[in-house]
Amino acid sequence: MYWAVFCIFLLLIFREINTKKICKFSCWFTYISLVCLIVLRKGQGTDYYNYELIYDSIKSIDDVRLLLLKKDFGFACLNYWAIQLNISYEFFVAIFAFVTMLLFFPFFYIICNKSMIPLFFFYTTFYLVYPFSGIRQGFTLAVLLGILYPLLTKKKYTYYIFVTLLCSLVHMSILICLVLPFIYHMRISWKIIYFVFAFFTVVLYLDLNFLHFFSITIDRIHTGESSSMKYIAKTVRVLVILPIFLVPKSIYNDRDLLGIRNILLMGFVVYSLFSFNELTSSRLGVYFRVFEGLFIMMLIYRTCLKKLNYQILFAMSIFASVFFVKDINSFLIQAGYKNCNLLSYPYLSVFHDESTIFYYRTVISD
Repeated sequence: MYWAVFCIFLLLIFREINTKKICKFSCWFTYISLVCLIVLRKGQGTDYYNYELIYDSIKSIDDVRLLLLKKDFGFACLNYWAIQLNISYEFFVAIFAFVTMLLFFPFFYIICNKSMIPLFFFYTTFYLVYPFSGIRQGFTLAVLLGILYPLLTKKKYTYYIFVTLLCSLVHMSILICLVLPFIYHMRISWKIIYFVFAFFTVVLYLDLNFLHFFSITIDRIHTGESSSMKYIAKTVRVLVILPIFLVPKSIYNDRDLLGIRNILLMGFVVYSLFSFNELTSSRLGVYFRVFEGLFIMMLIYRTCLKKLNYQILFAMSIFASVFFVKDINSFLIQAGYKNCNLLSYPYLSVFHDESTIFYYRTVISD
């Protein structure tokens, strides 16, 4: 199922680049398909049953004031209100997923102008990990793209800060987005950019912990992936940044391209700075990396790189495949899947019974 969707995306992108026309129907069709897949899923992803444990634990709360003791108070309240309405966990997850995808929609339909390129990047790199599995951070990512980014471009910083602080009650990691108003419109010297890129590339590969010098203690956490897969993923992240340097500097007179460039560079710094802790680097870096698809689309349609459409499509497919394989491999390991592999990783839905789900999945994460 997942690889079939992957191939459909490639065909639609090839058509878009070949005809040089953006198809409104393709955007609607693929997006509605992604919404249906996520709303109807069951037992899918590493954290699905973790969130069910949270949901069940809140059922036993008699005093609503005890919710204040819960991590991510806002999400606990959403669970509590759903429980008061006698909503099952499966239905709660479906509603939460629908709202999340609804928040994403304006970004892909309006800001990305219905292009399949950003949506393809989203599907292969973020869709399965966050909205599908890590639903709290999937929600905050949706808020970032659907609400915060438009506020950022319009310089409505008061509303931006208010929404960010409010969403931190769902997942505190979104607080890293408070840095964006400071860097989005900033014109940075190219000498500084070259130095930052070179320096943090070294930091990334050596897993250096500079936070130790500031008396900030974060333990090293590893996700269980092989060393080769981790270094391949790091290399791909470096390569994704390289297009920033491959176009004439004059194109950054475009305010949108300048802002997205700054976001991606800041994301590379954050990811490299926390690279010794895979979980933290991933959770913080994703708020910046989620703009990669938009940046590639802008380069193709607004710069001289449009002459290299097919070469870019090929490179983009390779990069997307690496991240897609990495994510599915993580699910197979962390959730204890069996009777399947990278190519046959199953889509499980509300139409499957528990015996079918646990035919493939044998471990409930904690």
